[in-house]
Amino acid sequence: LLKRYHSDKGTKHVAIAFQQVFDFISDSPFFSQLDEDERKRLVKDFDLISVKTGQVLFTQQESACAFYLLLEGNITLTRQKNRRIVSEVDLQKGDPVGEESLLRGDYYRTTAMAGGESVLLRIRGDRLRDLIDQYPRLADSRSVLAGTQKLIRLTNLDWLGRDERVVMLNRKHTFFLFIRMLIPALLVFIGLILLLLNLQEGTFTFSRTVVVGLSVGIAAALLWIFWVVLDWANDYFILTSRRMVRVDRTAGVFDQREEIPLTNIMAVEMGTTVLGKMFDFGDITSRTYNTPVVWHGIPSPDLAARLIELMVKRTKTSNDELEMSAMQSALDRQLNGVDLQTSEADRSNGNGAETVTFRKHWIILLHKTWLPFTFGAACIYILLGGLSSRLSAPLSDPLKWVTGMSVMVFVIWYLYQLIDWGNDIYQITSDQVLDVKRTPLGREDRKSAMLESILSINYRRRGLLGVLLNYGVVNIQVGAESLIFDYVRDPSGVQREIYRHIAERQAALRQVNIESERDRMAQWIAAYHRRINE
Repeated sequence: LLKRYHSDKGTKHVAIAFQQVFDFISDSPFFSQLDEDERKRLVKDFDLISVKTGQVLFTQQESACAFYLLLEGNITLTRQKNRRIVSEVDLQKGDPVGEESLLRGDYYRTTAMAGGESVLLRIRGDRLRDLIDQYPRLADSRSVLAGTQKLIRLTNLDWLGRDERVVMLNRKHTFFLFIRMLIPALLVFIGLILLLLNLQEGTFTFSRTVVVGLSVGIAAALLWIFWVVLDWANDYFILTSRRMVRVDRTAGVFDQREEIPLTNIMAVEMGTTVLGKMFDFGDITSRTYNTPVVWHGIPSPDLAARLIELMVKRTKTSNDELEMSAMQSALDRQLNGVDLQTSEADRSNGNGAETVTFRKHWIILLHKTWLPFTFGAACIYILLGGLSSRLSAPLSDPLKWVTGMSVMVFVIWYLYQLIDWGNDIYQITSDQVLDVKRTPLGREDRKSAMLESILSINYRRRGLLGVLLNYGVVNIQVGAESLIFDYVRDPSGVQREIYRHIAERQAALRQVNIESERDRMAQWIAAYHRRINE
């Protein structure tokens, strides 16, 4: 048995077989790269603790002094901001808790509370840092965990769900940053050498124009380097408890976020090259029902691939556990003689979810109506000026009629464009997304897709105007086809709203399927008992 420990906060003594803990550590993607003997020694450095329902492991802003792995039970992480809960995530077996302890002098950014009787492995932060120095192969795990915590502070992730946890947040490997910086850095180096040589008498003597040109060239190369660093820093790879996300931004020019639910991932592949093996980067390819999703140049590709596989497996296992729990409940009720009836509310497909409607950005309305508005206003001004004799050459009666007719034409044109803009809507209902385009003359084109059929979602904001005014395109992939929400305001918010409806729809359908299987199993059990009693 593993040694028995208890925490200072009233936890009880527990004891679990050494082999069980060893297998648990071996399955963890953060420690699986160690060999068998190293993992056995590592197990002895962990304390085994048990916590009761409602007991707090640590609080937000408390000094991070211990790292945990959830062995059994449930832990809830709660984060507050301005005394308001902004995030509440339930952890599952195998999840790390307190990754902040990997960084010396850091503090916890959440409050960890036991949602039920739970068992955890605990190791002091300073001891874990010593072990990482002792076993260099753990450096990748520390880099990923600690790097994720650092980037979470710097990155705006307000589009995440309230109960969604960030598992990994990373940028492209710095190798690609240095490759892109090579040419401008070389230009800066050569320019500085030439300027220094010019300062030495008798070596080079440049004219004032050449010196100014070299200075301008160096400044431009430095700006180039700054732009490259900024562009590299704005791109992220994000793995959450629900989805894979790739964020690609170019400041003021381009903004795109691609995401795919974990339930749509069929296989995960890792590929690298000779350079990739030397500098520890590679490509992660997640196979889906249509086009694959590729993370190019990600650091520690082996660990990243294991984390993705773990989250995909966990998502599917969680659904299976829900089904088994429901069937067990149905079986118990049948054996106890309790009739099982499902209400219509329980069988609903999530029809209570609100319908959200989006339209094209007002800049599109302005683009459609500026021409008739401008010419119509000009005609009205001319007409009114002619009628009041304020013009140097008064309008003749035929010209007044022509101008008046022109005003009517431009007004009709303006109203047509206004109604046409208002008739194009994009909707998200409880079970589908709709792209409806109507013309004022009665033609209507309607495209729809069921929420459960959506394979991936991405949005793009392109150009300075699109970034400043926050409008863009949301692409919803459905099999080989796609629905495109053109020029919608706040495409990131639209994408977030679609994903929220998908999650609610999947939960509702999963509950309906579980209840259906539960009822069917209960009926089989009831029929079996009747047959036995006969």
